[in-house]
Amino acid sequence: MKILAVSFLFMNSLLNIYGQSASQPAFNTTFSQLSTIQVEPKVKTYGFVHEETTGITSYVIIKGKRKPIQFRADSDPLAVNSLYALNPRISLPNTDGKKLFLIGQYFSEPKHTRSCRGCADSEEYREFKLVDWYIITPFKITREDCGPCPYLREENLRKKSSLEVNDFDDFDGRDNLDVSRFQRKKRSYK
Repeated sequence: MKILAVSFLFMNSLLNIYGQSASQPAFNTTFSQLSTIQVEPKVKTYGFVHEETTGITSYVIIKGKRKPIQFRADSDPLAVNSLYALNPRISLPNTDGKKLFLIGQYFSEPKHTRSCRGCADSEEYREFKLVDWYIITPFKITREDCGPCPYLREENLRKKSSLEVNDFDDFDGRDNLDVSRFQRKKRSYK
């Protein structure tokens, strides 16, 4: 930030020396304004955790800790819709931060859910711009014959080697969905 401020002051000085106006919008910024400019976070990959609760349900793993998130409105619509449409038989047993991953930007500025009479308590979260997501194959899936299986016991799970279109509930764009976008093979190390 200091380098940017010094560069700004140097450019402003040069323009003034040579008699040109520094009133153009690009150079009409003060040092205090420069210090408040928020830098866009880098696009990174994060382990995804989901919890069935009445409050915030989505988390990403950052430095080994779960951080609550909510997706920004400018997230990729296909990524958000397909993630929400992923069948719970697949999403629930694999959202432990080790199998399903989000690709996007984590904004560190704290936000709070709304608070009102009759609402759940306000919770702190961070915004997350979802660019894409993927699951590592093979992954766990809850067996169809075990009913709702509220408890994800090992005896109620089986392995599945890849995603299929019918693994997603209906959403706009599902019929033309390329499921290979949302899966990566587990690397084998020798």
